[in-house]
Amino acid sequence: MLSLCELERAARVLERRIVGHRVQGIVQPDDCSVALETYGGGGPDSRGRRQHILISCHPESARVCSLAESPRAPATPPHFAQLLRSRLGGARITGVELVGGDRQLALRVHAREGDFALLLAIFGRRSNVYLLDAEDRLVACLRPLAQTRADRQLGPGLRQRAKTGDQAILRVEQVHVAAAAEDRQQ
Repeated sequence: MLSLCELERAARVLERRIVGHRVQGIVQPDDCSVALETYGGGGPDSRGRRQHILISCHPESARVCSLAESPRAPATPPHFAQLLRSRLGGARITGVELVGGDRQLALRVHAREGDFALLLAIFGRRSNVYLLDAEDRLVACLRPLAQTRADRQLGPGLRQRAKTGDQAILRVEQVHVAAAAEDRQQ
């Protein structure tokens, strides 16, 4: 499992290698990992080269790393991979950053449907990969929330906020679903 220092270094390396690239392929080789194949005009380290990035939220070995090639895709892609392909296929990577001063790495992308973040949260057995929309609302997650969120307050349509200090790193703020429902009825 990566330490904060190691994740900071990985973020700097990824930023040089993949910002500006387009997401060409997405594979989910197992229940805890997603691999992205990118290509394009990134920084001087990667201009015109394919990059293969593994994002793993395995409880004992959560990490982000480069691969020589993408892993084999299962015959039937899992639901999370299908969702990522539909939302992020062809998207341009616009940034790589640490969130909340803790072990959370966000890959920011601009896609046809808008901006998204693929967030790797490294919290030991509670590690997970989240797909967030432009307003940091949860769209989907790789591992079931029941396995990774003791507070059970995070769910589709809820906003995820990063806090620092003595408060928990991940806090959620419920989106005003009732107000949205009222707007639809009018």
